[in-house]
Amino acid sequence: MSNQVEEILELFGVVEHMSPYSRPKSNMPYDVRVLIEIIEIYETLEKSDQAFVQDTLTDSVRKKLLYLSKLAVEKAIETKCTDLISVGLIAHIIEGFTLDYRENYRYLIFFCYAATRLETSIHQLLVQLHEMMSQEVKEMFFGYIEKSCLDKEREAYQIKEQYVDGKLTLIPPPYMV
Repeated sequence: MSNQVEEILELFGVVEHMSPYSRPKSNMPYDVRVLIEIIEIYETLEKSDQAFVQDTLTDSVRKKLLYLSKLAVEKAIETKCTDLISVGLIAHIIEGFTLDYRENYRYLIFFCYAATRLETSIHQLLVQLHEMMSQEVKEMFFGYIEKSCLDKEREAYQIKEQYVDGKLTLIPPPYMV
């Protein structure tokens, strides 16, 4: 096992112990910084090592990756940084739509909203990341985006923005609660 694989597995150990019930208080949430570190390493791994890492993820870590993806999207809106939307999308790529694709879709609506809010193309962001995706993940992403996100106005998502302790929180639409 390479040093990079060991390092990324250690970071997933940190993710395992994160609590999705307490919101980070710093400007760049610690949780999102850890996600960025994971992605920086993941992108350098060989495909076989990426597959190994994905296979070792627990369900708990997978769920937390989805939660971290939402934190990245919220930070993207706050900072107007579309790169953070890509960070969140890569979290979904790593998770691989493995638990229940409907859970991924519940989070992806926030990505569609953020892309619209930041006047960027969610489709284009995914195209830029397509080399990292398995065929199954590509089908899940692009199928959802084409069906649920294209040509919608921001208001159509029914997502509310709320600030809690000075930090943006996206409130899901009533049909998702």
